[in-house]
Amino acid sequence: MASIPQSTHIQNTYQYATSMLQAGKSPAAVKETLIANGLSDKRAQAILDNIHNLRRSSFYHFVRLHPLLHRVEVRLRGMMKH
Repeated sequence: MASIPQSTHIQNTYQYATSMLQAGKSPAAVKETLIANGLSDKRAQAILDNIHNLRRSSFYHFVRLHPLLHRVEVRLRGMMKH
């Protein structure tokens, strides 16, 4: 699982990127904004990739812990196999 680095500047950058995504901006627009604010293309993409991975793993963790959602997930996986 990806983790957010502990540097205050980096944390602020992650929070800024996350807030833009939550406000409905596309990942491409967020990446452009991060680059305009001084990040390299590679670092901006790494931040977006980490946010995506964290959000995905958080969602799946929640689904596995919630009994009803877990049953739905198991049924869907079973239906997808057939």
